[in-house]
Amino acid sequence: MRIPVRKIYRSFPDLDAFSDAECERFILQATSQRPWMLGWAVLVGAGLAALWLFVLIPLIVLAADAIGPKLTSDAALAISGITLTTLAVLGTLLPAMWVRDTLLIRTIRDRIALARCPFCGQSLLGLPLLANSERETVRCPECGRVVILEEIGLRHAELIPRAAAPDPSAAGG
Repeated sequence: MRIPVRKIYRSFPDLDAFSDAECERFILQATSQRPWMLGWAVLVGAGLAALWLFVLIPLIVLAADAIGPKLTSDAALAISGITLTTLAVLGTLLPAMWVRDTLLIRTIRDRIALARCPFCGQSLLGLPLLANSERETVRCPECGRVVILEEIGLRHAELIPRAAAPDPSAAGG
């Protein structure tokens, strides 16, 4: 599982050539295609919170009361309360974050796989649109074939477009 402050897109070599802002825009576009993704993490978190609140904590309290010494001091009660609360929060948040991260990684992987040349498998990310084309098309840098983005289910904005480089064949000389 990743630490939440890390940049998850840096674990994909296809995105190494792009800035953080470009990668974040790419992930935002990819996740907007799957709005249900966040719902699963919330559902898992809510389910686990209910499990802790209504099942696990009462069972732990009953078991501790039955087998352990009676807690009489305020400090011991506070420590046991803090411990149970910490366990409940971690037992809820960590699995919910794991579900969110797993779905996010799968979404990014699927989007990167979709942005490959259907003829040779080369990544089309970052390619400029071909000039003088009625439809959004790019030229694969590996096999040189023209790929119509609509046919592979993409728009040019989803390829992390960069500023168009001058066409070397258009220069005289």
